Amino acid sequence: MIPNLSTVLASALPFANDLSIAAVAALLPVTAGLVILQNSPYRALVARGMLGAMAATTYALLGAADVALTEALMGTMLAVTLYAIAVQSSLVFRLGFVDRGDGQPDPLPQWSTLFTCLRNTYQPHHLRIELVPYPSAIALERALHERAIHATYQPAAEADRPVITTRVQRLHEIMQAPPLSDLAAIAYSPLASPAPVALPDPTISQESAEP
Repeated sequence: MIPNLSTVLASALPFANDLSIAAVAALLPVTAGLVILQNSPYRALVARGMLGAMAATTYALLGAADVALTEALMGTMLAVTLYAIAVQSSLVFRLGFVDRGDGQPDPLPQWSTLFTCLRNTYQPHHLRIELVPYPSAIALERALHERAIHATYQPAAEADRPVITTRVQRLHEIMQAPPLSDLAAIAYSPLASPAPVALPDPTISQESAEP
């Protein structure tokens, strides 16, 4: 007796469904490993989106449609969007300089070579450089001490090299590598910690403290 086609499909459907669930679930640790092993934060964001998509698909195949929808909206779309905004705003090296009216920190040929070398130095660390002009040297130093910028740039005086002063020790270590250290003098200026404020002892009343 030839079995009915609908009976064969009905008997094979649970096995095919279990096989698809197992295949998608096996991709979860793979995509999670990709997130951990990525050096680039942007590639890690793509891997995080893949992980959320795999998780949402697994929930949908298991019959949890509400959990799958929540994972797709919150765990994938919203999380990746917030991470992308955080990465875009945090991986910035702000370099301040005194604007003398031409919009450039230094004469164009020397500055172009130095800026290219500076960008190549920070490219493996996924940092982009943002130039911030200031009207005077006093405003530039104030911005460095107020942590508005990460480093300052002073042009070369006669035969000396230009000076890049940073308040971040890790940035100073990165810039010590040649050829950047051959083109400019790299200085490290740590900011002084604010003096601790003496608070009054709450156990001593104002009446007993007065003579």
